[in-house]
Order: sequence, then structure tokens, then C-alpha cells
Amino acid sequence: MQPDPLKQRALELLKQGALKEARQLYEDLLQNNAMDAELHFMLGAINGRLGNYIDAVTNYQEAIKLQPTAFVAYCGLGAAQKELGNLDEAEQAFHKALRIKSDSPDVLLELAGILYNQTKLKEAGECFHRLLALDPDSSKALQGIGEICQSQGELDEAISWYQRALRVGSDKAVTYNQLGAALYLKGKPEQAISQYQQALIIRPEFLLALKNLGLALMAVGKLDEANNAFQKALQIKPGYVDAIIGEATVLQHQGDYQAAYDRLSPLIESGLKHAGLGHTYAEICRHLNNCQDAADYMEWLLKNEQLTPIARRNSHYTLGALYDRLHSYERAFRNYNMANALHPDTFDPNEHNILIEEFIRTFTWNFMVTAPRATQHTQLPIFIVGMPRSGTSLVEQILSSHPDVFGAGELTDIGNLAGTLQTRLNSKTTYPTCLSSLSREALDSLSDPYLKQLRELSPAALRVTDKMPQNFLHLGLIALLFPKARIIHCTRDPRDTCLSIFFQNFSASHSYAADLQHLGTYYHQYQRLMDHWKTILDLPLLEIRYENMVKNQEAVSRELVAFAGLEWDERCLRFHETGRYTTTASYDQVRQPIYSHSIGRWRNYERHLEPLLDALGDIQK
Repeated sequence: MQPDPLKQRALELLKQGALKEARQLYEDLLQNNAMDAELHFMLGAINGRLGNYIDAVTNYQEAIKLQPTAFVAYCGLGAAQKELGNLDEAEQAFHKALRIKSDSPDVLLELAGILYNQTKLKEAGECFHRLLALDPDSSKALQGIGEICQSQGELDEAISWYQRALRVGSDKAVTYNQLGAALYLKGKPEQAISQYQQALIIRPEFLLALKNLGLALMAVGKLDEANNAFQKALQIKPGYVDAIIGEATVLQHQGDYQAAYDRLSPLIESGLKHAGLGHTYAEICRHLNNCQDAADYMEWLLKNEQLTPIARRNSHYTLGALYDRLHSYERAFRNYNMANALHPDTFDPNEHNILIEEFIRTFTWNFMVTAPRATQHTQLPIFIVGMPRSGTSLVEQILSSHPDVFGAGELTDIGNLAGTLQTRLNSKTTYPTCLSSLSREALDSLSDPYLKQLRELSPAALRVTDKMPQNFLHLGLIALLFPKARIIHCTRDPRDTCLSIFFQNFSASHSYAADLQHLGTYYHQYQRLMDHWKTILDLPLLEIRYENMVKNQEAVSRELVAFAGLEWDERCLRFHETGRYTTTASYDQVRQPIYSHSIGRWRNYERHLEPLLDALGDIQK
């Protein structure tokens, strides 16, 4: 059978890039050949390249009706639906393509990306692993699995996958950028900076890496350098929204709120819908008493059906904070509740209760008396622990205002160390029960790197604070590793503490935080473990109540400094004037004098808190 000369001519036009002429010829051919699946498919491909995705969907669907096993038509349909933002339909099309050809790397990669964007992380991970089975050196699959781990708060695993991708990948700039993002989330901004710089050496005009570099530089207090990174991004792409937001954030952290507002106003007035813009705008408006404008913008933004689940969640948190500031508590709680509902529910109360029981059974009084200790008896570390939002940032800010104290922030080292102990000790049992095989030599090998890091952070400091609140879980281990360490335990009204956690956009590592009943259960177990530590630890432990600190700032501040073994310094009363930069959720509070309006805040929301109050039971104060 002779090839159709008109079809050949249409194909030649397509290859030459004459898309409109080719489309017209294919449409003419269809007038007399409406049952030709190939013509419908080719029209779909041309419309897709022209950006006419709605027409492309129709073309591909017609091709599939005529040829239900047309693998390429399903692929084209999936791609067109993806471009239209119809992710459910795109997912269905790619699934059908895989039923026809299950070993297609391209389709597996496309499907994995769509599933990831829908936060269907388990299914996305399965696609990436299927892709790895076909190609063990697929850097895109390795990086994709890393991104899934990162989004679930499994940062060490994410870093490991990214490092594997770097060993085999061709587009290493992207992987360096992702590795930097994981290190940044892990609380290691200095290491993140070096990864972003590596990405920019490979691809100097990599806008996302420049933006991320700016954020990491802000995290270590290098605001001028951060601003330079944002400005460089704007030189490459004038009007780059994320860089403009970055510039405004630098101005915000420098305290120039009006200039920050002026930088963002043109974007707001242009009608741009951007979740990051809304969040920064809200932060600035809070300082200018202009919260209603920011709330109006966020309400308008949330009507955008194209927001990703993560952007929608973040936007509800932002709007909740604005309405709280406006004393519109019903609207505030509704938005906070909607935000938390968009977190994956991964907390298992029973599993957590079993873990706390294991700590109590392992760290008995007899065990602590007979267990070995590390040989370095330095007084350098001070561990500030407690529930999140209990005043840990304020305590660290007061202490770090002393010239002999360095505030290291929330270091993840102790928790990471605990997670690797079973392997390091070559034990058959998990942490904490694996500690029965500890030796003094093992303890020295575990404690030395941490102490070395503290000394590198501030060689001249007499004390270095680590204010990772969750270190309350590991106080028994800390006592073995650092026999002369000091512990400061921060407490606060449980109702205010838990409400503040519920209102905070925490990472996946705080999986208990998105459910009021889980919050109450978690708090119960925290209290139970702290009561246990008080009976068996031989470390000095000072308990600081947030409400007392607010009412008696100088007396409590003097108590903190004395507990640290240092002479009093008046600068500790002016902690909000220090140039120290902090990136935790409390960064704004610690740059202000102590205020009392957060005490008893839970009463504004009491009618919504029954699940929390029931779970807290008799420890509500």
C-alpha cells in the first residue's frame, strides 16, 4: 500500500516546525478520514506543542476511542492533562499507559511526579522504586525518593539518597540544591550554603539555588550576603517573585517593615496569586497593624483552586495567625483546623507510649548508678529542653546575651546520634535498650564529635546552649555522654503550650502536632518521662516556668545565669537588643521585650479544645 502523500507532506511540515500549516493539513485529512486514529494523535501532538492543551485532550481522546491500546496516545493525554492542571485525569492516563507498557521509564517518572505533587507519597515512591529496578543509576529516581523522604521529615535518609544521586547523576546542580535544602531543614545552614554554592558553580544562573542560598545566608545572620544573592537572581530574571520576597524578608529581619511593605506592595496590587508572597506580606503587615489587608489577600488567594496541598496548608496557617491577631478567634481556629487537616496523619499514640515505657524501663536508678560515663567532664554544654513553644527560645536568648555564652539553636545531633546507636554499637536491640552494651570508650567516641562541634561554633565561649526541645527524650543518654552538662527544663501552662503547637506549621517530625487529642496524649507522655528523669538523673536540672519568667524577668534571668555558673551581666535583661539571629518559630518574639498577652491564650479558643482538655486530664495547669 502506497503511503498517503498528504500525510507525508503534513509530517514534513511538522518536522520543519511549521506547526500551524501541519495542523491545517491534518484537519483537512480528517474531513475524509475521521476514523484514522493516527490523524487524531498527530493533531493532539501539534496542539500540545502549540499550547492548545484543551484541543490536544480532545484529539488524544478521539485517538484512544479508535485505538484503545495506543500507548503513545495515553502518554500524550497524560501530558496534556498535566499541563492543564488536571492531575487526577493525568494520573489516570499514565496508569493506563503503564498497563499497556509497564516498563516505560518515562511514564514511570511522569506518574511519580504527578503523584508527588498530589502528596500521594507512598504511590510516588513505588513508581520511583520501579524505575530504579529498571535503571539502578537513574539519578531522577534517586533524587525523587530523596524528595519523598525529605517531605516526610526523614532528612538523614533524604541526604543519603541525594548523595547516591550525585555519584551517578548528570544534572548535579539540581541534586546539590536538593541536598542543600535537606541540610537546611536539618538545622545545618552552613553546610547547606556550601551545597548551594556547588550548584551555582555548575549552573551560575540557577535561580532556585540562588533563592535558597539567600535563605540559608539569612539563617546564619548574613543578611547583606543574602540580599546580594537575591539581587543577583533579579539581575538574571528581573521581576523574579521569590527574589523580591527574599529582599522584603531581609528588610523585615532588619526591622525596616515599611521598606519591606513597599517592596511587596506592587506585587500585591498587580493581582499576583502566590502563597509565599502572602505569607511574607502577612508577617510584615503584623508589624504595621495592617492585618486586615493581609487577611483579605489570603482569603482571595485560598479561592485559587490551583494551589498545591502544601501551599494551601501554609496559607491556612498564615490566615489563622492573621485572624488571631485581629481577635477574630472563630475564623482563626477554623483556618488552623483546616491547615492541620492537610498534614498526613502518621502519629501512632500506642507506639509512642511504648517508646516512653522503654525509656523508663531502660534508664532505671540502678542503671544510671552503674553505667559508664564519658571521660570528658566539660561544663561547656547546656541543654534547654521541654515541649516546643514552652519558652526555650526565650531562655536561650537571655543566656546568649551573656558574653560568655553562645546560643547554638536547635541542634539535631543528639537525636540523630540516638537513631544510629543500634548500628554503632552493633546491637541486636534498638535504642534505648541497646545501651546495655555501652563502654566508656564508646561513649567517648560518641561525645567527642559533638563537643568538637560546640567548640568550633564559638571557641571562646564558656557555655554553649543546645535548645532542641525534643532532647527531653534523651536526657538519660546525655547524662552518660556529658557528665558535667547542665539541663534547663522549660515549662508552661499545658493548654497554652499545646494550643501554640497546634497553631504552628511544624515539619513531619512533629507528627503529633496536627491533632488535638494526639497533642494531649503526647504531652502526658512527655510529663511522665520528665517526672522519671527527675528521680534518676545526677545532672543539675533547673526548671523554668514561662509565666514566672514573664512576671519576674530579672529574678528568673539572674537564676538562669547563676545556674550556668557565670557572673551576672546586665545585658541579659536587654536580650531583645542583641544582634543574634534566630530562625526558629519564635524568632520575632525574642526580638521584643517580654510580653504577657500569650498567657492564658487558650481561653480564646476554649469551646474548640474539648479533645485536648480531655486528653490532658488532670495535668491542665
